[in-house]
Amino acid sequence: MFLNSDPQSAALLNTDQSLFPATKALLNDPTFLGQKLDFYGGQAVNQTFADVSSTVVTSFQWSPFQDYVFSEFNDTVGAAFTKKGDLDAALDSWQGAVVKYAKDQGFTVP
Repeated sequence: MFLNSDPQSAALLNTDQSLFPATKALLNDPTFLGQKLDFYGGQAVNQTFADVSSTVVTSFQWSPFQDYVFSEFNDTVGAAFTKKGDLDAALDSWQGAVVKYAKDQGFTVP
């Protein structure tokens, strides 16, 4: 059972933490769909989010070392954002670090 499958918890995470709904029941709830959000200038954007959610590729898989990928992102791309640096160079650095790490761990990288 997924951590956020409880209807009340899923609703609280959405309304109190602004997280995307963790359940299809909440995603299809008329109250959620019609909610006007101050962050979006009072627009009811949840219907658009719900519509787009059906286009998410479900075959996607996280890498077995995703914590490293996120850490390297912060150190490279995140730093470039923060310091208004060269984003292309940061992306190259991030990719290089992740590929090296994967190979060092014995993974085949195409």
